[in-house]
Amino acid sequence: LNRVVFLDDDEMYVGTLAVVLRNQLNSSFHTSRDEAAREIEASVAGLRQEQETFARIVAAQSPTADPPEALELAAKYLCDPGRRALVGALVVDYNMPGEHGVAFCDRVAIPGLQRMLLT
Repeated sequence: LNRVVFLDDDEMYVGTLAVVLRNQLNSSFHTSRDEAAREIEASVAGLRQEQETFARIVAAQSPTADPPEALELAAKYLCDPGRRALVGALVVDYNMPGEHGVAFCDRVAIPGLQRMLLT
């Protein structure tokens, strides 16, 4: 499972989420938009590489391809510990002062990143 980034301006709420979810999810918790955005931006190259790997796995499954190649690519991907550091989901408070959650999600929109709003 890729990393889940939580962003909320309420420090107590973020602290509670961290206590409840830290051992259940590969996650990080932020009250700063800038910190959350930096973490997401650091994953961009890795997410692109992940998408290319998926495309190669799919291509290797075509009737004219070599089936062991698809299995080898999939196994290599699944065993790569670096994929757990990639941010795959963003959970953001909708009503934050300054920049609302929707605007933040739009600002950090990258292919492959799932975005969810908390209300």
